[in-house]
Amino acid sequence: MLAEEFTIDQGLWDGLHRIWNDKGELLDSFEMKKGTGALHVWSLDRDSQWQLNGELTHVAGRLTGRQLTYCDGGTTAIEAYWLNDQKVSKRRYFDACNQDPRLPRYDWEPPLPRFKLPRPRRPKRPIKVSDDLPRTLLAGTGVREALNWLLESREPSRSLGEATTQEDSLKLVKKLYSLGAVAVHAVEIDGLATGDQNSGKLVVELPDDPERRKKLFRFSNRNARKLGFDPDPDGGQRYLFMMLD
Repeated sequence: MLAEEFTIDQGLWDGLHRIWNDKGELLDSFEMKKGTGALHVWSLDRDSQWQLNGELTHVAGRLTGRQLTYCDGGTTAIEAYWLNDQKVSKRRYFDACNQDPRLPRYDWEPPLPRFKLPRPRRPKRPIKVSDDLPRTLLAGTGVREALNWLLESREPSRSLGEATTQEDSLKLVKKLYSLGAVAVHAVEIDGLATGDQNSGKLVVELPDDPERRKKLFRFSNRNARKLGFDPDPDGGQRYLFMMLD
């Protein structure tokens, strides 16, 4: 059992939070001031060991700032951004920071221009990319083949990322299939079975054909750069993970 110590003032978490495991060992401590701060989330792993599962930044009790979800034992982190309980893209959040100095700030590292200099040719080392994260997401809940899921219902609506219409979401999935995707899966789908549903993540099963893989990576990386994410290399992996918001 995980034990926590904190106070609540007028419905907002406040004060210094301490978290202990079932052996009475202090695992973590963090401070919230009137519902403002980074809330740490802990959970049990497969070996029944407590591990930090994520961080949720709040301002006055509302999700505002960066959300970090840790995977692969904490070696991989998925980030998302929120404004007043609404999920937004990284680019949109940083634009909002320029207008509101009260928002939590994070380092923005845009790609720097690279100057081509003559260098001796060296044999390229093969890049290996793990499929652990996509496999974990596919094994989780809220997973559907994206095209059938989107076509299944118009009202309540189904959507991907920050797409404003269902047609935009369908165009995205159809584009991935036209470029050669073997399968496109919507993962971690939010929403009730009887209500509007949304997914901000796709897992794309890649083909073996080099040209089709190149087109899919080019398309995915162009989308990633628009949202402020780093591009993914082709390291022979089976799956391509796409963040959409």
